[in-house]
Amino acid sequence: MNNFEVGLKKDWDIGFPLRTNLAAYTQKFDNVVRQSQNPATPIFAILTNASQARLSGFEAEISAKPFTGFDLSLSYGHVDARYTAPFRPFANSTFNAEDFEFALVPKHTVAVNASYTLPLDEAIGKVSLNANYTHQSRMWWDDTQQQNSPGCSGSNCGPLNHYSQKPYGLLDLRVDWRRIMGSAIDVAFWATNVTKTKYFSSSTNLGNVLGIAKYPGQPRFFGLDVTVHFGAE
Repeated sequence: MNNFEVGLKKDWDIGFPLRTNLAAYTQKFDNVVRQSQNPATPIFAILTNASQARLSGFEAEISAKPFTGFDLSLSYGHVDARYTAPFRPFANSTFNAEDFEFALVPKHTVAVNASYTLPLDEAIGKVSLNANYTHQSRMWWDDTQQQNSPGCSGSNCGPLNHYSQKPYGLLDLRVDWRRIMGSAIDVAFWATNVTKTKYFSSSTNLGNVLGIAKYPGQPRFFGLDVTVHFGAE
């Protein structure tokens, strides 16, 4: 594997603290081992060597404190991972996955996190609000079954949203109240997947007859955490 990377890390003062972390990279692989499922023999996973592949991407992270008590962070990732030479994973088959993308690698990912600590008297305790949002673009379930890819034909193609996870985003919220009224008790109320987004977290290829079995991601959850501190701080 050949790896090339450049980056920049820098702190800025634009009236408030701002930190940036930027990186661009390219990785070139020879004889990379990949796992796939042959629709003709779905029970067994196939390990094969792809002669050449490339993974190129860009990552950006920004964090800031625009005003007292407020923290904001943003990250973005772009990755293009694909086979760059003829790749025929199935014996006795002319199927070629050249230019297909790596499975389970979304091309775009975004994450935003914001937290705010309320300006309250210490006797009341420390109350903070937090929101976290993540988003990812389309992601293929299998290296060899990708709709509308070059060379994709016949049983190796299918409905787009069946052979891949469509883009989706998740929103999580949290409220923390620490040292309630000067006590040794912390309480936190949280909710995940607030918007009740429906998505699949993983899949299994069961072949031409049964297709791809997909496992749903977590639905919306609510929770309450209570912590009691004992002893000296």
